[in-house]
Amino acid sequence: MTGDYRLLDTQFITEHLEQFGTTEITRADYRRRLARAWAAPADFYRLAAGATGDEVLQAISQAS
Repeated sequence: MTGDYRLLDTQFITEHLEQFGTTEITRADYRRRLARAWAAPADFYRLAAGATGDEVLQAISQAS
């Protein structure tokens, strides 16, 4: 599944997030990345072509 996201702001780094490659960046770098991400198209509801039924169910029922 993909929505073509460019940036995920976690605000805090935890052990859980570190396993996904979370890194701390400077405020200036964040602002540059945010400007690029804001300008790029993204679709929260779009699923990758060929998504399985389980992937669709996961996507529409995800809660955190």
